[in-house]
Amino acid sequence: MVLRNRWLRYGFAIATLPVGILAAIRPLPSWSAERVVVSYRLFEFSISVSSLEAFAYEGTVDSELQAYARYLPEDQLTQIRQFLIQPIPLSPVEIGQLTYSSFGEETLRFFGDTIQTGARQNGFSGLRGALILAAAEPEGLTPLNVIRQFPTSTLRVDASYAQHIVGQFNQLFDRNHQAMTLIAQLANQEMTDFEAMTTSSLSELGEIAWNKEVLMLFDELRQRRILVDFYQPLTTSPAPVIVFSHGLAASRTDLIELAEHLASHGFAVAVVEHPNSNTEQVQNLLRGLAREVTEPSEFIERPRDITFLLDELQTRNQFGPRRNRLNLRQIGVVGHSFGGYTALALVGASIDFTNLNHICSQTQFSLNMANVSLLLQCSALQLPNVDYELQDERIQAAFVFNPIGSALFGEEGLKHLSTPLLIVAGSDDWVAPPLLEQICPFTWLDSSDKYLALIQGGGHSYDAVSTGQSSLLNELAGADPAVAKRYLKLLSLAFFNTYLERQSEYQLLSNVNYGQHFNQFPLELYLTNALSNAPIAQSLNLACSEITALKL
Repeated sequence: MVLRNRWLRYGFAIATLPVGILAAIRPLPSWSAERVVVSYRLFEFSISVSSLEAFAYEGTVDSELQAYARYLPEDQLTQIRQFLIQPIPLSPVEIGQLTYSSFGEETLRFFGDTIQTGARQNGFSGLRGALILAAAEPEGLTPLNVIRQFPTSTLRVDASYAQHIVGQFNQLFDRNHQAMTLIAQLANQEMTDFEAMTTSSLSELGEIAWNKEVLMLFDELRQRRILVDFYQPLTTSPAPVIVFSHGLAASRTDLIELAEHLASHGFAVAVVEHPNSNTEQVQNLLRGLAREVTEPSEFIERPRDITFLLDELQTRNQFGPRRNRLNLRQIGVVGHSFGGYTALALVGASIDFTNLNHICSQTQFSLNMANVSLLLQCSALQLPNVDYELQDERIQAAFVFNPIGSALFGEEGLKHLSTPLLIVAGSDDWVAPPLLEQICPFTWLDSSDKYLALIQGGGHSYDAVSTGQSSLLNELAGADPAVAKRYLKLLSLAFFNTYLERQSEYQLLSNVNYGQHFNQFPLELYLTNALSNAPIAQSLNLACSEITALKL
């Protein structure tokens, strides 16, 4: 039950976090909400905003609130009170800039079907103004201040529609849980009788020293400046190359430990900073220097960043001080989240605009807001509908964790991939739900050189924030991000040793008893390459084509 509540609580929090939620600012009337009316089918009940204020600020349960509070356990009342006054650290100026985000506009329109005006109209405009005004209050942007600043005398909550949304989260949670159980069973069946190797060394730093430098590249054709952290191992023989692609609103330093880990084991590692979808882009958005969290063109430019980098490395490997220090016949790619999309595009996944149009249609989109990653994926519909040649055939293996792409690629865009691929999913990933974004897409791959790793208790990110900061960000990191990061080190090294170095002793499934070794850690890890659509359909009583088409 605790885990299910986290699905609901953080699913909604993630969806509304960008407070992106809004569109252009307009002058608003000076009145504010006096009552909150909750309607459920033929029934309605209401409560005054003043009663909510007394409860939130003073803990007072007056006679009006008592009529409803008596049906709730004490701990739920405490949670509601905390929720009402929990501030979100965004200023009116920052929210004003976020109003230009298409991500936010789409989110706000969706939730406007639940939070309506007194006349039962979509609450988009009212929520937009209330968020901005609430952020200017002394207490800051809190749910109670948003209610107070709603610009009609009545704020109406359509509980029937809210129940529908909750139902979507519940169904997705249940089907995720069923899929996790199936993967654990398959992984246990695939464990071999070989005695487990001493794999702990795979998750520890190697003995090879490296030099790090920052490459400042400029693509004149695209007028695009690209920064790269480059790790050159100090080896006598040319080093295989691995390129990294970070996630949305992240940076090249986010997974520095993984880059250093691979470098210490003899790989040259190049970590790219994608200029228009990184942390700086979000900062520019908040300062009014950008209009979007990322532009749709980044679906094309990100893979081209990697190709441009490989061209540069190839040139430098032929001339100058880095001559013949790289083995460019052995190239791998690592991608996280949006970077996972980037890596998949580089190894041949193609955007299926027909599938994307269907998934992102207003009716279908509303059916499964539980898949928060659709906010990003659906923005690709703003691209011209043409065939984009993004594959770079120099890349021989791809390691992706928490990737997105179920709507972007669909089955048709993924099934022809032949490059060795390892997909890592986290069971508690609320941004890119594992069933929709990793497990079902894995079943569409025809290749035999494919692996799916599931971190039980893993989240979407791999760094917990410091105490006192957002508990949501800590939840995004999962139950134990340090252990999850250790798994990434171990899996990526074993995978690239297998498919770049061709060292048979590192075969992922035949020589390492992952179940016995991994499950010594607090989080369980399951690794399989046998999962297909048939057992998924049998276990869930639903085929992946139906699941990802939002027919949960």
